[in-house]
Amino acid sequence: MFQKGDIITWFETYSDVMTPRDSGVGIIIDIIELSYISTEYKSYRVYRIKKKDYMSFDESNLQKLTRR
Repeated sequence: MFQKGDIITWFETYSDVMTPRDSGVGIIIDIIELSYISTEYKSYRVYRIKKKDYMSFDESNLQKLTRR
């Protein structure tokens, strides 16, 4: 779904619920493919422009930005 270089909106949530705590625009820098038992999982490393740092996100916490 996402590729390196995609410009996205990221959502940081509280740990116990899916309520957004913070959000912003970022760029996908790397995609890490993991597997646990028989489940495939992808983690996306994102450069967060607003915070000027890097953070890993699950696919459910990202939304691709589109042009109008």
